[in-house]
Amino acid sequence: LAASELIDGEATTLSGGSVTTDSADKSGGSGTVTTDGTQTYNGAITLGSDNTLTGSTVELNSTVDGAHVLIVNGVVVLAGVVGGGTALSSLTLNDAANLDGGNVTTTGAQNYIGAITLGADTTLSGSTVGLSSKVDGGHALTVNGTATLGGAVGSVTELASLTLNNGATLDGLLVTTSGAQNYKGAVTLGADTTLTAGGGVDFVSTVDGGQALTVEGATTFGGAVGGGTRLSALTLDDAANLDGGIIDTTGAQNYNGIVTLGANTTMNASAIFYKIKFIDGSFSLTATPPPQGPTTVIIDPVTGDPVIIDNGAVVLDLEGVIRGIFGTVAEQPATVSSVPSATSQEKSEIPPGAYLKRSGEITIK
Repeated sequence: LAASELIDGEATTLSGGSVTTDSADKSGGSGTVTTDGTQTYNGAITLGSDNTLTGSTVELNSTVDGAHVLIVNGVVVLAGVVGGGTALSSLTLNDAANLDGGNVTTTGAQNYIGAITLGADTTLSGSTVGLSSKVDGGHALTVNGTATLGGAVGSVTELASLTLNNGATLDGLLVTTSGAQNYKGAVTLGADTTLTAGGGVDFVSTVDGGQALTVEGATTFGGAVGGGTRLSALTLDDAANLDGGIIDTTGAQNYNGIVTLGANTTMNASAIFYKIKFIDGSFSLTATPPPQGPTTVIIDPVTGDPVIIDNGAVVLDLEGVIRGIFGTVAEQPATVSSVPSATSQEKSEIPPGAYLKRSGEITIK
């Protein structure tokens, strides 16, 4: 075909590698359509055999169906639904791609070798989905099938949200979304990873891999963390719900927001640091080594009573709410730590005998 050949048939069938439209047959050889320039398909496409399309740009402006393999070499635009009528057997896009059609469905693998730009909310459904390069675009991405994120996600334009409904390997260093991130299958870290989400990060299953994980956004761990392969480090910069029972790292664990235990929890690390510790009285925490933090006395803003947080693992540089059952101060005088709104009473020394154990809610201001 000559450069920039335009195929305008209302429906286009690729069978045995030929292109059949309402005009003359245009064939690039058995199973192959090759151009030096652009290929533009404005009508619905049905694959009648395995096909490879090679051009500088390949524009598929309507639907693509057929239980066969489709390989595209060249920058791709998928403007319509792929596999919505009849799922493709597999899809491989070897260069950059714009996904504007909403859904891509295959019975086998999907491989995206080049950078992906989402032009619409998109669902990718296949046995495996490999995203080898970066993914950008202010839209929601849902993946059904075992996923590999090989490049940064949302590094240029953050995604609206990300949902991975099966197991996933995170190799791309970062994932950034304005909304939520949901990881419903087991997650394996293949590189040090930072997850940033305006709507929180939810791990429904296990998280493993000898790498560091940093989460910026409210976090829920529904499964064991490091129970298979210990993480190298863990940093949670916002509130966290720990429901999986185990947090195991070879290096440090840092909890910079309020922590809620949803199960009896065991932490193993080289060091464990808290800024604000929140322990639900219904569950136990076993930490090796013990959590570290300055001994801090909190004044209940309603009663004025001193309340001591167990293990002294609280610093009052953040606002928040602490609930649960709290421990007692050691039998020696203690000085109340200052807070942004501290009064002279709050800074006064607490004499021996003022120690108490208390449950309830304390608001830090």
